[in-house]
Amino acid sequence: MNGPPKELLTVAYSYDPEKAVGALRPRRLHKYLARLGYRIHVLAAEAVPNPSDASLTLVADEAEAFFRMRAAERKAGRRTGWVPLRFQAEAFLKKFVLKGYFPFLWAVDASRRAAETVKANRGIGAVISTFPPLANHLTGMELKRRCGLRWIADYRDPMNTELSNPIVAFLEREMMHRADVIVANTAHAGDDYRRRFPRVAHKVHVITNGFDPDDRIFALPLPERSARVLLHAGAMYHGRNANLLVHALAHLRERGPAPAMLSLIGPVGYGAGLDEALYQRAVAEGWLELIPTSVPRAEAQRRTQEADALVILQPQSVRQIPSKLFEYILIGRPILCLVPRASAVEEVLQRSGVPFTCIYSDDSVPSAAERLARFLAYPNDATPASQWFLETFDARPQAAYLASLIEGAKQ
Repeated sequence: MNGPPKELLTVAYSYDPEKAVGALRPRRLHKYLARLGYRIHVLAAEAVPNPSDASLTLVADEAEAFFRMRAAERKAGRRTGWVPLRFQAEAFLKKFVLKGYFPFLWAVDASRRAAETVKANRGIGAVISTFPPLANHLTGMELKRRCGLRWIADYRDPMNTELSNPIVAFLEREMMHRADVIVANTAHAGDDYRRRFPRVAHKVHVITNGFDPDDRIFALPLPERSARVLLHAGAMYHGRNANLLVHALAHLRERGPAPAMLSLIGPVGYGAGLDEALYQRAVAEGWLELIPTSVPRAEAQRRTQEADALVILQPQSVRQIPSKLFEYILIGRPILCLVPRASAVEEVLQRSGVPFTCIYSDDSVPSAAERLARFLAYPNDATPASQWFLETFDARPQAAYLASLIEGAKQ
């Protein structure tokens, strides 16, 4: 490449794929931006080094570390002391104001450290922040104000506006109007931003989640077992649950033996809304495996590659596409989705080349059971992804497009 390397700063609270699958998106794009001549600086709270990154700055989330320590002390039966006022304020914001995890104090510390990084590296001309959490965008917005950087606000997940309170809605408006480039992760989300924020419609671009062609995964041989395993590997939260699917499988079992078991592995978070009595009964009867905690990414990926069929849970959103969908399609085994009608997930699957069935979130239990019965008749062979899928979601052209947006933002 002619000339000095271009430099940019990325703000990503979690840059560790073991702790947050969302970390894969910035790491994947960084890899190919580096091949295009970019020098990349990353600021994160939790991270593992990535060879593609020229530098990594860790900013500890002191409030999170403090409350984890307090929880461990309580569990051990030790007395706990006074909570510093700033940590009390953080806890109040999370519980009563912002209704979820929002590392506000980390955003303050991150903004300060990021400004120091920019001062020490005068070539940095742009900052990319990746949502969630909201603290990343707050840091990006502050860097634009404090350092004059151009700001690319990457929404690798769209904000759940249905759950937003007035403060979050205000922050979203401010971010939309102050960012130089807004990147949505689906066409549905991009259209929604243009509709709700018409003054900034020209700033909105779409870069979907995708896959790294260097790290493609494939189906592994199926272990010997008496029943098919339908696997969902990932978190359940904010209305993302398998309730209708569990009801449908229970309905099938009432009519006779159903040669399938459902495996749900991954944390159960705030507002998931699980039907706990139903799940407990299914676990006791032996046809539901529920592991409501994080498992190592390597183990989750191996189990995904060895499953007879793969499950997408997205009943709460038409426009979101879970990043695991791209891994599922590359594996190629049949995919069962719990989604609303006309969802972005279904649009991708229709052109993916991989067998799939959608159970719609407004289906009755008998209707969902009929769809599930038809799905269970599919062969569990792996099917190659379509050429359209391989070309559309490849990280290399995505990184090239992001580079064009970065360069445009610097003009």
